Amino acid sequence: MTPLSRRYVLDPMAVLVDDLLIGGTPLTLLRLTDAGRDTVEQIRSGEPVSQGRLLERLLATGIATPLPDDRPITPRSTAIVTPTFGPPRYPTAPGTVVVDDGSTPPVDGATVRNERNLGPAAARNRGWRAVLDERPDTELFVFLDADVDTRMSRNTEWWEPLLAHFDDRSVGLVAPRVRAPAAGSTITDRAERAAPALDLGPDGGRVAPNARITYAPSAAMVVRASALLDIGGFDETLRTGEDVDLVWRLHQQGWVCVYEPSVTVEHAARPSLAGWLAQRLSYGRSAAALATRHGAAVAPWRTSPWGVAVVGALSFALARRRPRVLLPALITATTTIVATLSLARRIDGLPRSNAGRIVGRGLLRSTAAALSAIRRCWWPLLLPALAISRTARRLTVMAMLCAGHPARLAADLAYGAGTALGAIEHRSARAMLPVLSAGRLAPRPTDTRLATDHSGTPG
Repeated sequence: MTPLSRRYVLDPMAVLVDDLLIGGTPLTLLRLTDAGRDTVEQIRSGEPVSQGRLLERLLATGIATPLPDDRPITPRSTAIVTPTFGPPRYPTAPGTVVVDDGSTPPVDGATVRNERNLGPAAARNRGWRAVLDERPDTELFVFLDADVDTRMSRNTEWWEPLLAHFDDRSVGLVAPRVRAPAAGSTITDRAERAAPALDLGPDGGRVAPNARITYAPSAAMVVRASALLDIGGFDETLRTGEDVDLVWRLHQQGWVCVYEPSVTVEHAARPSLAGWLAQRLSYGRSAAALATRHGAAVAPWRTSPWGVAVVGALSFALARRRPRVLLPALITATTTIVATLSLARRIDGLPRSNAGRIVGRGLLRSTAAALSAIRRCWWPLLLPALAISRTARRLTVMAMLCAGHPARLAADLAYGAGTALGAIEHRSARAMLPVLSAGRLAPRPTDTRLATDHSGTPG
């Protein structure tokens, strides 16, 4: 089959110097051959590029992301599955398989009914398996939650623009952007807009653990039937986090998962503030269960020794009654300079100015991630220290201020409480542990005809 050609866009933060291309998450170095350089130049100029090993690496690390494709869609056999507990909030499309997950009273017109509430994962599994029993030739399943509004879509069948991705037989899942409701003036509507639970942002790309985009919400997604059969569908033991688990298991089996934000749907906010916070708490509780299945992929902070040094300097600066600036600034500057020189020395042809940009950006992201981890994961562990440690108090206050909005702070604190509860329930703190990388660009195999690939995390 002739390789498909599509247009892509390079990450604006990527650095291209002669035959070196550096960017993505984790930070990846590609030493390009002439053919590889030509491919990157084609992407930069907006020309279509055919699939290949180099493009796979660019997509996997987020250095490149696909642009919306306007070519004709290949028709496929598709079924829509909507799990619901209580009547659906929005009208369902004709032909939708509505799975009533133990509602009282039963949902009128439901296609399938569970006698008791088994959770959304079990309801979705019941729905797609019922479809395959009757129509075994079904190729794709559109999963759409009952509180997702698709009426804003310009296309009656909102998911159709996503289907072009499935021309690539390795693609197992494609997800649209799930935004907070644009209308509505309740406190939870405003909170959801300020701190959306499911919005992955405007930049699309490959979805995988430890990548720039780590999961896709099951509130709205399209999944290939053969991919579902390959992994056995959703994990029914998970009440929340089942979408994260699904994506990661698909990735482990070699399926490609894609986030396509050019297609947008809206996810309704919880009607009460208590329900809104309980939702965030339940997300946090799922972290422990995910950690038992996927280990360090759930880590709240991934950093290098360089990143630890900078956060240590920040902690030292806050330890005194009158915060010290000179020594911590010296430590941070020294760390940045040593890491920059080390990176420039290891990569022939990389100017020190570009190495400094890469290291500086990595250290800033690492420090921001550490403060986020305090809000979203570690604050329950810091509670005993707040009464006796000035450093703990100041770090916690700084982390809270960095949330930027009261709704984001409330959401993060609720998530952190859930993470602690999940750790207690599973008797494991694995989901709360940071991951320390070597802090260098380590070799990885790739297609040497196009590039030499190294990956790592200077920050």
